[in-house]
Amino acid sequence: MTRTVIVLFSLLVVTSGCDGLRKKLFEKKASEAAGSEVTVDEKGRVNLKATDDAGSQTQVQFGEGTTLPADFPKSVPIYPGAKVIAVVSMGSRKDAYMVTIDTKAKPSEVIDFYKKAKGFKIESDLALGKTHMLSLTASDGLDVTISVTTADDGTADAQITTTR
Repeated sequence: MTRTVIVLFSLLVVTSGCDGLRKKLFEKKASEAAGSEVTVDEKGRVNLKATDDAGSQTQVQFGEGTTLPADFPKSVPIYPGAKVIAVVSMGSRKDAYMVTIDTKAKPSEVIDFYKKAKGFKIESDLALGKTHMLSLTASDGLDVTISVTTADDGTADAQITTTR
């Protein structure tokens, strides 16, 4: 799946600002490379839908205007002012998502925000070099892992993973 996302992102960069014909070419080539349906919407978001042999569907969305799915757990806050840049919805498991956010905040500010998230208990808190991971559990059984990495400019890149 990681290889697929890299190929799609590379194709998106090459065809950014594309007209209708280039968009269709991108969708065709990206679908062939991914082995799944790939579309680009009017906002430039790339959407990939893949179905495994068991019929479970995984969806990936990235690009300008990426948004959280309507069924993303409402109890999981997104850091204020952060921009959602990618979402992976794993259909085989309830409430299973990977969300990548970009923020101008310092990594310590992002971690402190999630440490104070209402309704969650801290299960583990681990800092290793430029990466800080925080594992949380809600009383309803939702598990959330926050991984925050310090970017070269000192700001935070974060990934939020949820599972039940």
